[in-house]
Amino acid sequence: MEQLNDLFVQFMHERRSTGAAAATLRGYESSYKLFTGLMPGIGLEDITRETLVNFFDKLKTRERDPRESKKKIGVENTTLITYRNKLGSFFRWLKKRKLIETSPFEDLKMARPVEAGRIYLINEEVNKIFTAIEFNIKWKNKLIKKRNLAIISTALFLGLRKGEILGLKMSDIYLDRKQLLVRGATSKSKKTRIIPINNSALSILLDYLEERRKKNYLNEYLFVSDNKDVKFTDHGLKHMLAKVENRVGFSFHIHQFRHTFGCNLKKIGYDVYEIMQFLGHSDIRMTAKYLRSFPVEDVRNKLNDMGLGELM
Repeated sequence: MEQLNDLFVQFMHERRSTGAAAATLRGYESSYKLFTGLMPGIGLEDITRETLVNFFDKLKTRERDPRESKKKIGVENTTLITYRNKLGSFFRWLKKRKLIETSPFEDLKMARPVEAGRIYLINEEVNKIFTAIEFNIKWKNKLIKKRNLAIISTALFLGLRKGEILGLKMSDIYLDRKQLLVRGATSKSKKTRIIPINNSALSILLDYLEERRKKNYLNEYLFVSDNKDVKFTDHGLKHMLAKVENRVGFSFHIHQFRHTFGCNLKKIGYDVYEIMQFLGHSDIRMTAKYLRSFPVEDVRNKLNDMGLGELM
């Protein structure tokens, strides 16, 4: 067990040195911790197909959170796939160094995750979120309200990831050109890209920046804390979103605004390659996943309008 832990530390060190995203590193760590927690005393010689089958069987039958009043058993297929992907990276690393003969996942088939339903937000939901932030929640001060509106607008109208939003700096905003820079250092794809700021987002962003100027905040990061002139954190964002969820009466997460952005680009006529550039994807297959939930009604309306004149 100690040898396997030491090897995992080496694996994580290599991943950090090659620039793996913080969220990816956390995924490796949590998956490995769960694996070794459910399979105590495991060593290199135990990295087999049978061991992994046993691990996933335990995942499917364990109580998810004993603190909850209503017990939940097992995990979703999508979560199982995530654990497979994260652990698989470590096992391939071991194989590459000839520490194990083969990865146990090479001949281990798993059920495909069930396709999720709608993962974008509809107009009614978006309006409720903006209304709650602007009128229905008592924030600490005007700056915080305008910051929260700006964060949601950046996610919805520019399609940024959570880490990209929190990593934005004042120097990344080009108001004269109505553009925003997403630096590769903050992006999951490690790709630097320029995003045009649309008029809706620009108006809300300017409003926030003016309020920030009045407070004489000098922090280099665009979005600041509730308490002082420091960077707004992941924890702070979770707390803010939970407050909005409680007010609007339905659950949502920050990444859904990114999906909504992608679907809206498709709706107004951008093709999948253009959308891929806006979203900063490295693989067009990821962009295609975003568009799987594109409303059928929008496709049907375009088909209804098709005639001989529209054929190739």
